[in-house]
Amino acid sequence: MTILNEIQKWAERLPAWQQHAVAILYERRRPEQEDLEAIYTLLLGSKGVPGLMEIEPRKLTQEQVGAAQVGERLVQLTAVKNLQHVNALAPGKTLALAPTGLTGIYGDNGAGKSGYNRVLKRACRARDAKERIRPNAYAPPVQGSVASAEFEVLVDGEAVGLVWTDGQTSPGELSSIAIFDSHCARAYVDNHGDFSYIPYGLDILEGLAKVCAHLKARIEHELVAAQPNLEPFARLAQSPTAAGLLAKGLSAKTLPEDIEKLGTLKAGELERLESLVRTLAEADPKRRAAELRLRASRVETLVGRIDTSAAIVAEAKVEELQDLISRSDKAKAISQAVAQRFSDVGSVEGTGSELWETLFKAARGFCASTGSLKAFPELGANDPCPLCQNPIGDTGAARLRTFDEFIEGEAAQAATAARRTAGSAFKALVDAPLNLGFDETLVHDLDGHAELIAACEALQLALHARSAAVRRAADPSVEGTWEQVPALPPNPRDDLLAVAKTWNDAATQLDQSQNAAARAAMEKELAELQARSQLADLKSTALDTVRKFILSGQLAGCLTATSTTAISRKSTELMNTMATEEVAAALRQELKALGIHGINVELQPSSARAKTTFKLVLNSKSGAVPEEILSEGEQRAIAIAAFLAEVKLGNGRGGIVFDDPVSSLDHARRELVARRIAAEATHRQVVVFTHDIYFLNVLMYEAAKLELAPKTLTLNETPEGFGVAEETLPFAGATVAQRVGMLRNKQVDCARLHKNGDKPGYRRLTLELYSDLRMSWERGVEEVLFNEAVLRFRKGVETNRLKQVTIEPEDIAAITSGMAKCSNFTGHDGAMVANVAMPPPDELSADISALEDWRKSVMVRRNAKRA
Repeated sequence: MTILNEIQKWAERLPAWQQHAVAILYERRRPEQEDLEAIYTLLLGSKGVPGLMEIEPRKLTQEQVGAAQVGERLVQLTAVKNLQHVNALAPGKTLALAPTGLTGIYGDNGAGKSGYNRVLKRACRARDAKERIRPNAYAPPVQGSVASAEFEVLVDGEAVGLVWTDGQTSPGELSSIAIFDSHCARAYVDNHGDFSYIPYGLDILEGLAKVCAHLKARIEHELVAAQPNLEPFARLAQSPTAAGLLAKGLSAKTLPEDIEKLGTLKAGELERLESLVRTLAEADPKRRAAELRLRASRVETLVGRIDTSAAIVAEAKVEELQDLISRSDKAKAISQAVAQRFSDVGSVEGTGSELWETLFKAARGFCASTGSLKAFPELGANDPCPLCQNPIGDTGAARLRTFDEFIEGEAAQAATAARRTAGSAFKALVDAPLNLGFDETLVHDLDGHAELIAACEALQLALHARSAAVRRAADPSVEGTWEQVPALPPNPRDDLLAVAKTWNDAATQLDQSQNAAARAAMEKELAELQARSQLADLKSTALDTVRKFILSGQLAGCLTATSTTAISRKSTELMNTMATEEVAAALRQELKALGIHGINVELQPSSARAKTTFKLVLNSKSGAVPEEILSEGEQRAIAIAAFLAEVKLGNGRGGIVFDDPVSSLDHARRELVARRIAAEATHRQVVVFTHDIYFLNVLMYEAAKLELAPKTLTLNETPEGFGVAEETLPFAGATVAQRVGMLRNKQVDCARLHKNGDKPGYRRLTLELYSDLRMSWERGVEEVLFNEAVLRFRKGVETNRLKQVTIEPEDIAAITSGMAKCSNFTGHDGAMVANVAMPPPDELSADISALEDWRKSVMVRRNAKRA
């Protein structure tokens, strides 16, 4: 089991915030600010402090770190394909890799190497995977664009397809592949003061301890700000009341509902407070009580007048009057219908009306008062008419009896009764005294109750207005309707009685205040209410103080949780059990292989903030430390040594990927690194990305010495995008045979331009072809004629290769002829070249064949000599 496996198992028992931190530190050695914010939020949440953002805690999974590979499955990466939203890499392309041995991938700066490397770092295993993968910055943004890729792998020889998406857990099989680049190099060697190597995995514990230290400092700062301020409660806390005791004992255990209950005074309690203040401050309670009772009596009398007046013009009374008048009108109409028969006998207009009825009844009364006339209307024909004094005659006597029958009939009597009832009700309503007697004395009594004064005055006006409106509605000769009778405003009687009761209660309270025991009880009640009033003013402060007490306790818990004791203990345990002298020995061996002398590796376990390191000590009598002496290139070489030592100690068979491993290295060191990488490729899959053509050639040379057959690729920029792979080395690093193939491809392009009549394009590409052909003849002298005894991209001369070298006159002739032909189109200024006619495509093909024919002839001759 590796250190990483052990840390992953150990982390499963950690709180969520620390598990999240471990998962982040596995990806990047130094957490970013947003990572620290997320970890801090999770820490606060673990102690009950609500966070500002919702965080889904992450975990370092067994699939991410991979299981120990000794005796386990062999995973070989054969292709990376279908990359989406990865920088400006062309989508849908495939980067094919050799499953065994060495794959060398060349690409100029900006060709797409970094894009592939970032995907590999985040999908596989790397000490530093913090670089984010951005989509193409020069293309329109795509909503929800997330980097993704597909991996083809062999698992114990069986082909398996894997899908990786940025931000999601990577397939476990890929964790066996280790990545090294410039960012990882800085992660392997700590040159911040002590220049030491931290075994892989232990740097996670060191990082976790640093995160804890950062959080501790932040929490300590927060604790200062969260300390409750009890100064506002100093005065209230001296009160022996319930509110005072609550203020004195404010803590995290204080219930907010208790503060709300004591710190909230209802309207009645506020009135009671004011009443007690006034009562206990009164100089002559007896006189004041009498005054209050008198005022209450006047208000109660006013209420009586209001009740009487309001009852007179109440809605029910008005509706009753309206109904009586309506009934009277209906009875009158019936009576008039009955009286209509008088018109049939030529009666005078108006006969049967109310006025006529009055006249008739007056005549009846006159007859009853005189003895000379018979009982009305039983008059004879010779009897005088009581009105005109002339003989009434037979017709007049008959008509009087008819009139009398009408008067005494039910219709007339009903109309008379209805008219009388309606008239009484009308008189009772419109003639009733509605004066409330709301005078200056009452206005003075109600001083301080402006709304009641206004209500009484409004009611007085409304009573008269309602009475006048009823009069208009009941009189048919006046324009007015019952709908125009205004409603009365709200009646202030209840509020007036409440005021009167308050005064009576105050009077009673004043009477009681003259008793010592009762007064003491009042004073105690007043003290309680005053303390609660003070608490009401401080309620929001009190609630905030309790919250701060609670927060302080929660932060104190967070502070305890940031202790690094357990982390240091685990680091020491792993150092003693897993990071042993074997690590130091492996590191020394790798340093030696890379030519790094004068550096000793010393085992220096330390539990300070969980940092356990192997100290790199410089052999220097001056006492100088490595960071003051070693160059950037030497530091890079140390990092490579550390990476290779780590891979070796893992005892796994997983592949390794290098991205520009020799940046900052000198030529001598590049050869050593190339030799060491080639050696590693003899027993595991190795992939190397580089833009250094010298290093690539040296690497190929070292691989050939070990009888490896490296796979070579070149990444190019195409119209589809960057990172398009071509299975060949760049022209400068290719062999003569490889260059012949490249030249033939270019000749095909020239022939197409020639056929299409593109003379400028044909001239340009032809000149380029002859320039490449000339360089190929020069390469042929090194590689073919002198059997690679001397190469420009290799240090030293291999004199033993000269044994296979024979130079014939035809060799000189072929080389001279080929170089001379190329010189016609290269090596001159633009004016001279412009005057040279370009040869046709078939001649280009013949010139390329001349080089290939010569190469083959030399190889045949050399092989024959060996035989």
